[in-house]
Amino acid sequence: MLKLDSQRSRVGFVVFCTGVLLMVVPYALSIEINYYGEIQFPSLKGFLRWDSRRSYAPAFKIGLGFAIAGAWLAWFYPQTLGRLIRWVRVGPQ
Repeated sequence: MLKLDSQRSRVGFVVFCTGVLLMVVPYALSIEINYYGEIQFPSLKGFLRWDSRRSYAPAFKIGLGFAIAGAWLAWFYPQTLGRLIRWVRVGPQ
């Protein structure tokens, strides 16, 4: 289960939630309803392209970066960079 026992992981979780919010809101705002009442969802591919002409695409990309960085800080830091930093400080054991 989700274990947020350190300050770093709690900050990472907040960054992750902010990133998800930054991804969901622009996507929801770009949903279009046509004249016949049909809902048209935009493709995620259109948001991720660098030459995208959608006005909400930059916020979506920033949110994606925040979500990835926050998830890494909250759940994957101790197994990756934390282990490397501990090895540099203490040496091999």
